Amino acid sequence: FFIPAFIQDGYYLGLAINCFIYIILTLTFMLMMQIGLLSLGQCAFYGMGAYSCTLLVIKAKLPYWIALPLGALITMAIATLIFIPIIRTRGLFFAIMTLCLSAIVAQIAGTWESFLGGHTGIVGIPKPSPVGPIDFSSRVHYYFFSLSLMLITIIVISRLVKSNFGITSRLIRENELLARHVGINPFKYKLMSVSIASFFAGLIGGFY
Repeated sequence: FFIPAFIQDGYYLGLAINCFIYIILTLTFMLMMQIGLLSLGQCAFYGMGAYSCTLLVIKAKLPYWIALPLGALITMAIATLIFIPIIRTRGLFFAIMTLCLSAIVAQIAGTWESFLGGHTGIVGIPKPSPVGPIDFSSRVHYYFFSLSLMLITIIVISRLVKSNFGITSRLIRENELLARHVGINPFKYKLMSVSIASFFAGLIGGFY
């Protein structure tokens, strides 16, 4: 947590920031695994969030602090719609479908040069507007920003895992047929899990 007090080198701070990003993506993967969904599509959510936030800032001229959560919500909406048919598959077939989704998103991002910048990406992205004394002129500011996002994600997902939602998710994972017999709708809970996971993955994508 207090790495910047001892290390000011931008390279090592960048490594720490990347670690926070991967922790958040791992938490979204874990949330989907709670209900038995082996998803290999976290990178797709991450990319959707990054491009959604960037386009809202550059094309729609929205402030970054509005574009960040809005980009995550757009990612969640797109992922939810895409996964409505995918969720009906199971096991290895589901994993393959999510892997294909990641490949499709990467292909679209790499070839749609006029809108998404192609393999070069979108250039000229402005830094976030200042928040009080924090003007994001130093990588230390981004370190604490990403740390805050990681802590929020840990708190929210850990509470979800321990809640009735988490208990029900694990029941569906262990015995989906039994869950159906006691009146639980597995499809609804799986879609909720995808929505929440895609939101947080999209959020950290917007940060990146």
